[in-house]
Amino acid sequence: MKTLGYYNGKIRDLEHSKIPMLDRATYYGDGVFNVSYCRNQHIYELDAHLDGLYSSAQGVKIEPPVSREALKDLLYRLVKKLDDNELRIYVQFTRGTGIRQYSFASTAEKTNLMIMITPGGIQDVHKTVRCITGEDRRHLICNFKTLNYIANVLEQQDVDAAGVDDFIGHRGDVVTEFIHSNLAILKDGVLVTPPANQYIYAGVGRKLMLEECKKHKIPYEERPMVLEELFSADEVIRISGSSLCMQVVEIDGKPVGGKSPEILHALQNALLERFLKATD
Repeated sequence: MKTLGYYNGKIRDLEHSKIPMLDRATYYGDGVFNVSYCRNQHIYELDAHLDGLYSSAQGVKIEPPVSREALKDLLYRLVKKLDDNELRIYVQFTRGTGIRQYSFASTAEKTNLMIMITPGGIQDVHKTVRCITGEDRRHLICNFKTLNYIANVLEQQDVDAAGVDDFIGHRGDVVTEFIHSNLAILKDGVLVTPPANQYIYAGVGRKLMLEECKKHKIPYEERPMVLEELFSADEVIRISGSSLCMQVVEIDGKPVGGKSPEILHALQNALLERFLKATD
């Protein structure tokens, strides 16, 4: 198979997969999700991704449809059905299926499980990124990976219209994150990233970045930062599970970064080596 769709035990190619109209995802976006990557049938940092998925489910009171171990076994069985060596794995829990109403008491114990697997690998870690900034218009529970992504969709349209690569959100003057990635800067040898609070989703890529900083004795701080710090930073970095550690070279048409290549390249190489070693 080239693509795979899974819904509550039914497996088909993605093109012919369907979900019920009354799945609460279709009218409320009432669910949570996570995305991971697989290479050589090794799902990279799967436990960390499941931590995020199950934490999001708990945060919005969705009862997971399967245990962590059962889901891990299922995912590994499914990836073996695909022809490609590099895969993108999307997993979604939705609260249930039922007539449209705000109350979920009648569907709370009937959570739906959807999985989509498609060809796809991580991005070129050495590719540079150009960005625009704008007010972060998302809801106030960004620390859970829910399906309510209309603000992100609109931000992506702003990115496409501007002919750049990404969008950096801010609330007032305080920086949050990219459309679907975390953000950090390097300044005077210290890596700084916004704190893991309700305004950002602390992704697996962010977790791995901080682990590599510890390993390579690169000091780091988790604290709020303001927009002006991006323009005076030695480096601005986009962090995610798919892009690992990418250099931002332009924000709102102004050049940024390029002043700490040694630390940046050390982090890029360490994260790429970690990925390749874990998926060989």
